[in-house]
Amino acid sequence: MSDQTVDILKEAMNLEDVSSEGAMVAIIPMGREHPVGYQTLEIRNGSIDLGPFSENECTEIVATEMLDYFSFDELNPIVSSLVQKMRKGAILTIGGVDSRMLGRGIVEGAIPIQDLNSVIFSRRSITDINLTKELLIALGLKIISARIVGLNYEIKATRA
Repeated sequence: MSDQTVDILKEAMNLEDVSSEGAMVAIIPMGREHPVGYQTLEIRNGSIDLGPFSENECTEIVATEMLDYFSFDELNPIVSSLVQKMRKGAILTIGGVDSRMLGRGIVEGAIPIQDLNSVIFSRRSITDINLTKELLIALGLKIISARIVGLNYEIKATRA
């Protein structure tokens, strides 16, 4: 074995195996605060680039506002792409504005008109907690928890 080969092997032994750790990813709308400890992907013009992550690489994906920033027709393919990036046992936290809570707030007059305009016109779609739970289950995830706070819902699920 040449000295160069030995040096390369020694260097490889000293490298950390990043892939065994897995990636913790946060998907956020452009301009929002980046969470500490997560690799961040920003949603820009209704799209995200999942290319930096391999299939089965992610141990956790946090995308609590993500669903609002994609058109309704894109939701199934984009969530399916996220699931492909998850390892077995990985956690996905996903959510958005719940259409039922928004409707209730409108009917009850509980949402100021300025806030209503902000919610409606800054998003590309509005879903609800039940529809999203059904989608996650159809993609093979197990629901850990689901909750609604104000107008927003958040679902935590794991890949079995």
